[in-house]
Amino acid sequence: MKLLGLDALLRQLAAHAGTPFHHLPPSALPTLDGILRVFELHQGDQLVLGLRKGQGAYVSVLAGTGEARLGNGTVLALQAGRTELVTPRADETFTVNGKDLLFCVADAEAIDDLVSLDTLTAEMDSTRRHTLQLLERARQSPAFRRVPLECVEQALDRMAHETVTTGTEVILQGEPGELFYVIAHGRAEVWQTGLYDDAAQLVAELGPGDAFGEEALVTNSTRSATVRMITDGELLTLGKEDYQALISQQMVDEVGPAVAKTMLDEGYKLLDVRYAEEHEDSHIPDSQLIPLPELRTRMAELDRGRRWVVYCRSGRRSAVAALLLRQAGIAAVSLAGGINAWPHEIRQAA
Repeated sequence: MKLLGLDALLRQLAAHAGTPFHHLPPSALPTLDGILRVFELHQGDQLVLGLRKGQGAYVSVLAGTGEARLGNGTVLALQAGRTELVTPRADETFTVNGKDLLFCVADAEAIDDLVSLDTLTAEMDSTRRHTLQLLERARQSPAFRRVPLECVEQALDRMAHETVTTGTEVILQGEPGELFYVIAHGRAEVWQTGLYDDAAQLVAELGPGDAFGEEALVTNSTRSATVRMITDGELLTLGKEDYQALISQQMVDEVGPAVAKTMLDEGYKLLDVRYAEEHEDSHIPDSQLIPLPELRTRMAELDRGRRWVVYCRSGRRSAVAALLLRQAGIAAVSLAGGINAWPHEIRQAA
């Protein structure tokens, strides 16, 4: 079998109806390159992969047949043109066997984030969309990654743009911190003087999408390093108070399973924003299905006079869905942890 290039791989995955890949745009290609792992198995070959509890993985078959066996004994039949979601209930391995089997494995949470980001940016102009994509990359920074995606979207309205030139020392080690930064264009170096250093040492180089300055804002201390531009550039900045409010505030009301169960008993309705195949495999009874990428165009199907508890697999997609519903004037909360955390009845496929 011939391994596919990334473009051909996405086109083939896009044909898997009812899966997240069916909705991903071409702009997702660069990000997928770091998420998808492609494997090829021949007769007698076996692959063992490890998963953490609730982590989840999409297993997409491009050619051939095989089976995936989880540590708990569950067996999934693998066939070309289908994507299966593997969600372990505990830390465990799953073993894949196949004959001329070409398949890829993707982290379900990373894919959920991609789909959520694409849904949020669907109606934005190109400038705002590009900025949000930069902020999404910035969520890899230690403090900023704690901010939910729906809150990051709100940060766009609070950020300022700052033009900088080569040699500008954006922050200085030892000074108080007042701003959080994301590089929109240009590159910078990070210099740090350790306790026993005679001179500052170069410790990192930063580029577009990289964030810095959060440590002093979170710890309310002084800057731990100096950041100096090595090219002309543009920075996105967020003030200390806005940054701290963004981290602590939830733009979406999120409720745990116990509170959600009480809400349902009091008349709330359930909305499932996963994909059709996920819903067919298992769902909470009496839930209405509208996949997240279709929510904007199908919102008229919802009873606007009702209040909604929205759920997905882990809570990522449902948080974005609840945000969109609230922006449209529909009362909605997101189920924390998604169906993975639901301790009550779940209807499984026969």
